[in-house]
Amino acid sequence: MTNKSLNELRELAFGVLLKSLTDRLYATIDQVYQDCGISFQGSWFAPLVSIAAHGSLSITELADEIGLSHPAITHISKQLLKAGLIGESTDPADGRRRLLSITPQGQQKLRELKPIWDGIAETSRDYFERCEHDVFAVLKAFELTLDEGDLLADTLAAISRNRQAKIEIIDYQSELAVDFYNLNVEWLKKYFFVEALDEKILSAPEPQIIHPGGAIIFARYLGQIVGTCALLNNGNGHYEISKMAVTNQFQGLGIGRKLLIAIIERFHQLNGRQLLLETSRKLETAIALYQSTGFVTTAPPEGAKSYQRADLYMAYQPTS
Repeated sequence: MTNKSLNELRELAFGVLLKSLTDRLYATIDQVYQDCGISFQGSWFAPLVSIAAHGSLSITELADEIGLSHPAITHISKQLLKAGLIGESTDPADGRRRLLSITPQGQQKLRELKPIWDGIAETSRDYFERCEHDVFAVLKAFELTLDEGDLLADTLAAISRNRQAKIEIIDYQSELAVDFYNLNVEWLKKYFFVEALDEKILSAPEPQIIHPGGAIIFARYLGQIVGTCALLNNGNGHYEISKMAVTNQFQGLGIGRKLLIAIIERFHQLNGRQLLLETSRKLETAIALYQSTGFVTTAPPEGAKSYQRADLYMAYQPTS
């Protein structure tokens, strides 16, 4: 990836840019050590200095101290042990705990490195000044922001919002009849089975739903039909929500909620007087969704029990 590409991507490529800069800095520092005749690696700096400052540290304590992962610290500590710069001993208070401490050879290495590090610090300050920004302070502030927030949760929430923004609700078109059928059959086979009434309605959505004054809507995500819901016209202003299904692959994106809200809006547009639905008590997630949008449990209407799976009836009673 070129610098131009990184600049165009900006925030999206921030981690890549930091990794690129880190690799570049480590490579330069390692070359400095080599040219100065010092056997040392840039990745050893923080662990060795931390161990020297504390006297002794466990792997876990060292990882927490400098903010590296446990496996990374384990790898570096093995290198430092092999180089003779640190030693390993058993914690007198806990025989299962291993402590790392600096060796006399390590202390000598620190003395050798002092003028090298002074030169590196001087050059770093010069380069920071050329940037006209306190780069170190900015990075420390960003680190504090990471500590105070939850980067994973916030990122996943942003992704969810962006995905939901891509969900479109569209009306029924004859070419979508096959999607209406397939989505519902997939859902029915997952939780129940396809009953004769299901087959009758799904196989002929226009004469069964559209022509009597009902409606069918679909959720489209990135050009793909991923969900559907129907509004049945039972006459005299009485409507029923039916045949709501979201394909397995795209569940969890809030598609069901968008469909439900859209079909309720369609009910209002038709000046409906009553809105019912029938469901199964085993569908706890769906029931919670219905309740959150204004549905309450109600007695079965006369002549109910359309489907074998139906054992719960709900009516739309918005609070406002």
